[in-house]
Amino acid sequence: MNFGGAIFHREALVHVRHPRTYVFQTVFLAGLVLLLVPLWPTGGGGGAQVADKGRTIFEYGTLFEMILIALIAPALTANAITSEKDKNTLDILVLTNAGPLSIIFGKLLARIATLGFLLFLSLPVIFALLTLGGIDVKSIGAAYAILLSTAWLGGSLGILLSTILRKTTIALIGGYAFLTFYLASPAILTPLGFFAQTRGAGSYDARTAYASPFFDILYLFSPSSFVARESFAQHWWINPLISLGAGGVLALLSVVLLARARHIDRALGLRQMLEGVDKLAAGLMPGKTARKLAAERPGPVGNPIYWKETTVNTLGRFRHWWRMNLLIAVLLGASFFTFQSELGNIEFHKYVGGTLSGLLVITATMIAATSVSKEREDRTLFVLATTPVECAVYVKGKALGILRNISFLMLLPFIHVLIFILWDGVVRTNPLQAAMAFGNGPISAPSLLFVIIGVPVAAISAIVQGMFVSLVFPTTLRALMAAIGVVAVEALLPFCCCLPTFNPVLLLYFGIQPANPGVAASQFASWALLGSAVFSLFAHIGLTCVVYSLIRSGFDRYLGRAG
Repeated sequence: MNFGGAIFHREALVHVRHPRTYVFQTVFLAGLVLLLVPLWPTGGGGGAQVADKGRTIFEYGTLFEMILIALIAPALTANAITSEKDKNTLDILVLTNAGPLSIIFGKLLARIATLGFLLFLSLPVIFALLTLGGIDVKSIGAAYAILLSTAWLGGSLGILLSTILRKTTIALIGGYAFLTFYLASPAILTPLGFFAQTRGAGSYDARTAYASPFFDILYLFSPSSFVARESFAQHWWINPLISLGAGGVLALLSVVLLARARHIDRALGLRQMLEGVDKLAAGLMPGKTARKLAAERPGPVGNPIYWKETTVNTLGRFRHWWRMNLLIAVLLGASFFTFQSELGNIEFHKYVGGTLSGLLVITATMIAATSVSKEREDRTLFVLATTPVECAVYVKGKALGILRNISFLMLLPFIHVLIFILWDGVVRTNPLQAAMAFGNGPISAPSLLFVIIGVPVAAISAIVQGMFVSLVFPTTLRALMAAIGVVAVEALLPFCCCLPTFNPVLLLYFGIQPANPGVAASQFASWALLGSAVFSLFAHIGLTCVVYSLIRSGFDRYLGRAG
């Protein structure tokens, strides 16, 4: 049976010959070394302390690689089939002697092999930890088996979504959403009663290690937290087996659906879905409202780029965008109802706050990174080059249009903080006292100030950076990968400079304070975080100005006016 053949050979050669492959490998290894070197023991202490240090470095390095795989694996395969659709070569490829099986597995194996080689390059760094003690070859082998099986599942998921969806961007976002749920499923499902909640030794349900590779890594590091009598994780292999099986099923499903990919992606197109909702809403609403819904979109007024972002582009075509925002609000309310037992837990609010801010930054960056490159691929960017649109008009229109489309996402951290204030005020204190005790009550002043001021600034900074990346890189996939790389580098900066300067996730996580801190040290820490937040805001503003100046200096060249 042919599992790749010529397709595998072609895909492998394309990746091997491209300079960006080696640039990315260099950046990955440099990031891993920069992350681990500050933790390396410098001398002093006994053998046990050095061994503990070695184990800590191994844990951080493995978790870093797990996050990297979650970011890269879907991106490697999200354009495997969509790129063939865009170039109108899919039908020709299907008609060749290669066959769907060879096409899918050839592309999948070649791209996953690239990620596997990247993990292989990190082995010397990890094996160096054996000189410190605290870990053994068996633990390293188990960790890499979990990482490789997760890469296989993420790649298979990406190629399935690439088969059934029309656009790379939608396939990539869908891959990230499903893989994030897979990694975090125990944390999401435990409050719903799917897994037992215990305390003390064996504080995790052992089944959570089987359901998620992230929790399987934690199980490998600390088996006694899952099974009290285990000194080594004896059942670490269950999750890799599940990931390999699930990945194989997804890949075979892609093989079956490949011949019908054109029909399926038309049925699942986001634009068609949104327009279908508009038509359904028009049929259910009174006559006047229905006529407004059915009316033609007005022509461009004011900034033409803003009009295009909010009216013509996919999100803008959803004329009553509030319906999507309403759905998000309902999901947010349902999540708080589901996790009602956790609302009094400060750690829950820290994680949710950090997650919401991270979601906002990633979404803003990805939308901005795809908005320009998509216009280049559609050949509309070159049409724009024939118009007198200036850089300031273009950047302002794009930024305001994307901000309008993600406006409700920007409100989510603020809504979460308000819910925390109200819940803590109702449960612990009088609500009026909770509202009056600003900075001394259930939420600290730095956190609320950062949410009100910092979140919009971080979103604008992410949009401008995403636009710059999208102007520089010629294709959507390259722009997305570069944008993700920029976000990842900025997220790692706090670990290098000890200040959460470019990381709104850390700022919001540490900004949320326990109820009634009341201690002088806590107050000092709160205002220290406020100072860090203010510094971060100015850093974001400065970075935005620098990136805008770079866009302005090469704007004509990026658009094609300078040839």
